[in-house]
Amino acid sequence: MFYRRGALFSASFPHSCSASFYCSNSIAGSIPGRPLFYDASQIFYTLIIYMATFYIVAFLSSAVSEELKKKGKELIQKQVDYDHFRGIQS
Repeated sequence: MFYRRGALFSASFPHSCSASFYCSNSIAGSIPGRPLFYDASQIFYTLIIYMATFYIVAFLSSAVSEELKKKGKELIQKQVDYDHFRGIQS
């Protein structure tokens, strides 16, 4: 896992490019069922919503992965303490 840095990179580059590509194809009329012309504010709003969503998901997933990393370290320390305690009891 790449934790916070990987999540933010993932939100920044590939998905933002995908949102931009989707909007540009919508504007060009390449996507069936979409209007041929959009208002500039509608395009801007759509891009902002997509990018904000990508960053929110990246932040939440990085928070979960950081917590998992912390709990893993705590579990290892508990195992060491338990092994040490069992060594003393023997």
